[in-house]
Amino acid sequence: MRKKMLLIAVVLVVVSLCGSSAFGIAPVGPPTASLKTGQWSTGFDYAHGEIDFEIDWSSDTAGVIPTYLSKESSAKDMESDAYLAKFGYGISDDWELYGFLGAANNKGDIEDEGSIANGSVNFDGGHNFSGGFGTKWTFLKDEQASWGIVYQMSWSSGDDSYDDVDLTGLGGSSAETVDVDIDSFDITLMVGPTYEMGNWRIYGGAGLYYYDADIDVEAMNTTAVEGDVDEAMFGGYVGTEVDIDESCSFYGEYMLANDAWAIGTGIVWRF
Repeated sequence: MRKKMLLIAVVLVVVSLCGSSAFGIAPVGPPTASLKTGQWSTGFDYAHGEIDFEIDWSSDTAGVIPTYLSKESSAKDMESDAYLAKFGYGISDDWELYGFLGAANNKGDIEDEGSIANGSVNFDGGHNFSGGFGTKWTFLKDEQASWGIVYQMSWSSGDDSYDDVDLTGLGGSSAETVDVDIDSFDITLMVGPTYEMGNWRIYGGAGLYYYDADIDVEAMNTTAVEGDVDEAMFGGYVGTEVDIDESCSFYGEYMLANDAWAIGTGIVWRF
């Protein structure tokens, strides 16, 4: 029994370590469009965020795994640092599209209410690919206060493996390899104003933040464990942007949505 418990704990550590790399909240910027028709932009963003979420485990494999992984695990204070290159294009004076790509790293704790992980597992993940796209539309324009809506989606996917895992309790050896495949995405949808004050502006918004992740753990050439994360949160954000010159701006913002928060900053050049 102790060997089986140890096996499940090791599998959870691997899943936690790899799955955490899927999280990364990217800065949004003003909810209103800032590019003219046909204008391009490029820039760099940095964001630090934390999130708590529940992981639902399941398995179609016969044996002990379905029994022990029928309970939920809780991810607590999952920290992420994202470094992203961003580019955008103005479809019209009121509508712009943008995309971003880069890397994000994570660390945090996985806690289980039952005996799966015997309490808490601490881990420190590495850097993984992160990317996404977004669009902004100004639907009410004024000289000082304009209103807009921003939709942003980011995603991450990757593979990882853990060598020398003891799977003797499942008919394997004491030196098996466990492979982990992860697909995740998050969505930010905010509506709010941008208030102009000369060469700087204040902006903000309220709306929805959604996070989703699918985790597959493969052992002995079969998918042994599947994890599902599905979190929808209401929240908002506020920020400020300052023009360094006619073509360059710097901004910083803070976002809060129930069990997630992030602080971000970025610089953008328009040409």
